[in-house]
Amino acid sequence: AVCEAARAKGAKVIHAPISLAADASDNPNRNLGILAGCNKNSFFTAGTWNAEICESMTPKDGDIVVTGKKGLDAFPGTDLEALLRANNIETVCLAGFLTNCCVESTMRTAYEKGFNVVTLTDCTACSSAEGQAAAAGPDGTFGMFSTPMAAEELKAKLDNAPAADKAAPVYLPPSLAPPRTFAPADAKGGAIVDPKTTAVLCIEFQNEFATEGGKLNPAVAPVMAENGMLANTVALCEAARAKGAKVIHAPISFAADASDNPNRNLGILAGCNNDSLFTA
Repeated sequence: AVCEAARAKGAKVIHAPISLAADASDNPNRNLGILAGCNKNSFFTAGTWNAEICESMTPKDGDIVVTGKKGLDAFPGTDLEALLRANNIETVCLAGFLTNCCVESTMRTAYEKGFNVVTLTDCTACSSAEGQAAAAGPDGTFGMFSTPMAAEELKAKLDNAPAADKAAPVYLPPSLAPPRTFAPADAKGGAIVDPKTTAVLCIEFQNEFATEGGKLNPAVAPVMAENGMLANTVALCEAARAKGAKVIHAPISFAADASDNPNRNLGILAGCNNDSLFTA
């Protein structure tokens, strides 16, 4: 119903199906996690009924079909971003499967790229009620990276949208970074943990989170105390260094005027802006 409403208002409907070769040669991480399940159970095999778009969602005239989706996130290795740019899209409204996997992965990337992201909570589904609630529920992760709403709310917004001759969005040049680090045949999921080729990546162990007096410390301190994460990580890093593994720190910081915040008016990055978090 929301797709019909979107078409009627001139919005684009974009389909992002996944399909994988029968021999899994194009599966980007066939020995780890959910993509290992796709490999072992021959899910979404290209050229079969299982990989076809379901009848009720058959693309209609004017719809766009993304090509090249082999993994979870609909951006890497596909033409999705090029299609969004070519059609002057700035707001991406997400529906589909699985709520806490492909939908969430794509939501996070779209958010990081600066798009206005809407997640349609009653147009997504996953394999458990608990998983659905953890992502799309009132306290779920969707609200950190998007504006969650039900289909009827989006339809109302489409109905009430003013007819404006809006200028095309101004995009940055396309990224020159490769879409994936390893070719599917060389993906490392399931590999032996070898210190020579292993890194412990430590994300945002900054005073804002980790130390009393940081603005975000009260929010995370109970979990930190319960599982001992800081002491555990310190000990792990010492052990990793002793074995020759790399320890990599990934801090975040923003200019005081938020000029380098990639999506300062939406989700958790809006909170960083409003509360002057991680100021350089």
